[in-house]
Amino acid sequence: METILLAEPGSSPSNLKSTVQNYATEHEVDERLQAAIAAGATHLKAPTAAPWGRNSGYFADPDGHVWELAVNPYWELGDDGRAYIPQEPPEP
Repeated sequence: METILLAEPGSSPSNLKSTVQNYATEHEVDERLQAAIAAGATHLKAPTAAPWGRNSGYFADPDGHVWELAVNPYWELGDDGRAYIPQEPPEP
């Protein structure tokens, strides 16, 4: 079976649709990205910090679907892993 990637390694995934998994810490993002790569995923973009505080990286699974692993310091994560977006924007 041939794998067709929806994104090429090193390309900017900003114009692609992706599934996002949120984590509480940057360490968790790094750890999960390495686990995905070890399991056969294609590394697309190393986790990097955005100017507004978000930190995320990307990989493509063996079927070519793009995943984003992220931490957002302004969102709280529930015990079930769901992200809760605050009603009011954070103070600068």
